[in-house]
Amino acid sequence: MSRVLKKREQLLLYIILGLASISLIFNFIAYPFWQNYQRLDKEIARTKLKLIKYLEVLNRKDALNNKSPDSSLGLTALEQKEDSPVAILAELEHISKKTSLET
Repeated sequence: MSRVLKKREQLLLYIILGLASISLIFNFIAYPFWQNYQRLDKEIARTKLKLIKYLEVLNRKDALNNKSPDSSLGLTALEQKEDSPVAILAELEHISKKTSLET
């Protein structure tokens, strides 16, 4: 009772089998690579933004250090003095005089 398929039925069967095989290949091979690629692309973009922000912070820090090199020396002097509340007030007064603020 074997039945021979007509040419039209064979063509339809081959098309359906081809589409099913392409679908399986895409779902199990290509799609996971595509998802991984997208995830890595987003992670690269986030890391790039973080590095840009960190570079801006470093540039600001360098600019502040170059603008007022005395302030870092004042902090080390405060650590060495015995009367720390008095030293802190003296340093604040010194800084306010530099910026022409009144205490």
